Amino acid sequence: MSAFTFQDTPYYQKSLDFFAWSKQLIAELPASHSEEKNQLNRASSSITYTFAEGYGRYHKREKQNFYVISRGSVFECVAVIDSLLKVKAINETKYMEGIEQLVELSKMISGLINAMNSH
Repeated sequence: MSAFTFQDTPYYQKSLDFFAWSKQLIAELPASHSEEKNQLNRASSSITYTFAEGYGRYHKREKQNFYVISRGSVFECVAVIDSLLKVKAINETKYMEGIEQLVELSKMISGLINAMNSH
């Protein structure tokens, strides 16, 4: 068991996995894609950091708002990866690695948001 309960959640762990994957992708991209590198770095870290911040909030509405922002960052990462594929900066295999992780993260965070709405 971790010092903070959010560290043990599946979403947080998956978001860290994607963060690590995106850092590796960023390191592999040429300097000519600095805008995409910066955007992916910000958005992938936001998935993790915003979830953690929201998890620490006491009020349901406030917590949910942070989860919605985290989900938005997932979608932002999809757009960056789509862009990189479109200009052939990444191949289809690398693209699918990222998209599969993002689909899973989107479903997980949507589940959390929906569960909060049903209570």
